[in-house]
Amino acid sequence: MSSSPPYPLSRASTLALRHLKRIRPNDGWSIEQRSSSRRVRLLRRSIPVSGDVFFMDIHYDSVSEKVVGIMTMQRNGPHQAQVLVDEHGRPHRSKTPVILQVTTYNPKSTHDDDSSSSLDSLSKEQNEKLIQYAAYAVGMAIAMKIILSAVFSLYILLLPIVYLYAVQSCPSQESFEPKRELKRILRGHHLPEDHPDKPKGWWNETVARVTASVSTELATGFGYEVSMQVRIE
Repeated sequence: MSSSPPYPLSRASTLALRHLKRIRPNDGWSIEQRSSSRRVRLLRRSIPVSGDVFFMDIHYDSVSEKVVGIMTMQRNGPHQAQVLVDEHGRPHRSKTPVILQVTTYNPKSTHDDDSSSSLDSLSKEQNEKLIQYAAYAVGMAIAMKIILSAVFSLYILLLPIVYLYAVQSCPSQESFEPKRELKRILRGHHLPEDHPDKPKGWWNETVARVTASVSTELATGFGYEVSMQVRIE
């Protein structure tokens, strides 16, 4: 017998195998089919879990969280199944088989459908985690919206206050004295301390101050006027 199935696996078998590989990825799970029929059995590291017993299908029961082998199918009512792997991914080792009545198995689903939802193969803990992550995302979105709204409201509230403060603290044009400012510039008051043209020592500062005063008076004495011009770009 070969472990490679001669027929496509049913959707139930595919989902059960996917579930086992997810919770126990290193256990070497596979499904073997009989060459003469569609009956299957579960293998773990190439060793049959159920011995020589083949089943009509392999199924993951989301109610008991166990992987079972379908023994009989009922048109109405639960299906009889044997437990193969428990909810922790451990093969059932007891010599006495454990029989379950399974209601989650759909006999009409005979082939795997990748486009179908696989949420039924998720455990309860995984579903709870998905719901928890979704709740976190919604909560973060609501919190960001509240924070942005608060920042925008604060900006709208502070903008006129900042404008009024700037208007009140800004010196008026009438307070500007052109002659005094011209003298400060001519005597090098605006220059940094390490500038070579900066007067150093009492004598140099006195000479620079007198020179600035004389130059300013001469400049304004011949009819020149020093004024402030505001340029807005």
